[in-house]
Amino acid sequence: AVLRGYRWSSYRWYVGRGDAPPWLTVAAVLTGGPVAGLVAQQRAYRRAAEGAVGARENDVILAPAVGGLLRGSAQWVATMRRQLRGDAREQHALRHLALRPDWSAIRNAVERVWGEAWAEFVDRHGDVGRDVALYVLRREGGLSLRAAGQQVGLAHYRAAAQALHRMNRRLQTDRRLPRLLAEVIKCIKIKT
Repeated sequence: AVLRGYRWSSYRWYVGRGDAPPWLTVAAVLTGGPVAGLVAQQRAYRRAAEGAVGARENDVILAPAVGGLLRGSAQWVATMRRQLRGDAREQHALRHLALRPDWSAIRNAVERVWGEAWAEFVDRHGDVGRDVALYVLRREGGLSLRAAGQQVGLAHYRAAAQALHRMNRRLQTDRRLPRLLAEVIKCIKIKT
């Protein structure tokens, strides 16, 4: 009831309480949910939202949402992603909703550019393959430093921070490295 009465929210229209203004796309937003039909989807949305009110975790309702914002069928989420517009540098939510390559796509791209399997070069002294993968995971994959480090096999985020620092220094001095990095990113872009 509190949610429906809050005057600065469009919630009441999304749950079917009153006529929505013409600019609000209630049907387009809700029809990608787990049940068929707008009225059924409005009921399901209301139960989920109002069931989360008062819960200890503020993000209970958004936990399964893509990017913390989009909740619905995979087809609907893909449609919404295609319709996103704006400047990802300025809009935090837009960055989180952008399609990002996962670890396997990045690892495969590095392996392809390096011409050998990950296990063959990952621990090789002086090889920058792991650092390139870490750099791309942060830049293109959007992973946190800790998560990116764990993916490439670095036990602690400090080791990941040092590897990124090394990578940034090398990008300034090694003429070959920016080309290799661009090839890895190009391989990822082709696959995703």
